[in-house]
Amino acid sequence: MQAKDFVQRGQTALVQNLFAEAKLAFEQALHVDSNCIEAHYALVKLRFPGESYYDVLSRMHAALRPRTYIEIGVAGGASMLRALPGTKCIGVDPAPNPDTKLAHVKLFPLRSDEFFATQDLTALFDGLPVDMGLIDGMHLFENTLQDFINLERSCAPGSTLLIHDCLPFNELTASRERKTLFWTGDVWRIFPVLARFRPDLSLTVVGCIPSGLGIVRKLDPASDILARQHQEAVDFGFTLDFPVSQNLATHGVNVISNDWAEVSRAL
Repeated sequence: MQAKDFVQRGQTALVQNLFAEAKLAFEQALHVDSNCIEAHYALVKLRFPGESYYDVLSRMHAALRPRTYIEIGVAGGASMLRALPGTKCIGVDPAPNPDTKLAHVKLFPLRSDEFFATQDLTALFDGLPVDMGLIDGMHLFENTLQDFINLERSCAPGSTLLIHDCLPFNELTASRERKTLFWTGDVWRIFPVLARFRPDLSLTVVGCIPSGLGIVRKLDPASDILARQHQEAVDFGFTLDFPVSQNLATHGVNVISNDWAEVSRAL
């Protein structure tokens, strides 16, 4: 049987509420074709019931009402569109390709390291700090760590930074080398590293489609710990094996279900 046949079998099982059979069929589809995107998304929907991270992001904007918002990694613009009217928005992406016009966004077609080296983020926000930011750029741990360091400097203690792709699907899609369409890279390393080197931070990961959304609160723009211990933090991150991402709670990270009451408490 081909992967599409197993996908069809799984979809039929879902209609009949036979979730165990559906899961098995989708896993068989991936066994035949590890790049079967339909099977990947079907399985993450079974793993993470509830709203997608886009909808969770919309709820966060509505709850926090950030004056300023920045995204590292704009891509098609679907997440940027969740910002409320009146929010000062900045998007950083070396090759943004928004599906719709983002008239409310100052777009910088740069790599994030180039952006932070050449731009004054506080000045771009007319003297305001970053109230909320989303890191969803290069799916590599060390890039994510550097983006976090750079963004925190422009935050306030009450700001919120979000990190996408913290709960990967499996070891293949969580690898540093992209081998599948569905790919999260090794961003998952960031939360154990933050928990170890910055225990002062509030760290929460929401189990939402497709690959989790991390929430970092109690930020300290004056902290230089990660900058001073950067190499140690990177080295520690690379000592972690993939199963760590499946049990972040053992590293002091609060992992919660995709329930808005729980998410709002984390905010």
